[in-house]
Amino acid sequence: MAPASTRTLVHRGSRSTTVWKVVAVALAAVAVAALVAESARPTFITAEVALLIMAVAAALFASVTTTYAGTPLVINPAVCFSFAALLSYGLLPAIAAQLA
Repeated sequence: MAPASTRTLVHRGSRSTTVWKVVAVALAAVAVAALVAESARPTFITAEVALLIMAVAAALFASVTTTYAGTPLVINPAVCFSFAALLSYGLLPAIAAQLA
């Protein structure tokens, strides 16, 4: 007989998780709409600002989980957008995305 698992599961409230996901999707939609509007009218929003908005929206999906060995694993999708800002626009927008 296999030993029982001693790892406890921590459940967040599904309502608060859903609210944050809706907010993140709304922010992403605003950023994408801003990029589309920029192609038609370049003075609406800069690409740097749109990338920062997407980084902040992606930060809402950050989570911490554990591996099978019990070590913590941090998943932060905002790092991808910050790295894109670093490569495309320089250090200052990348730092602003991480601080937001």
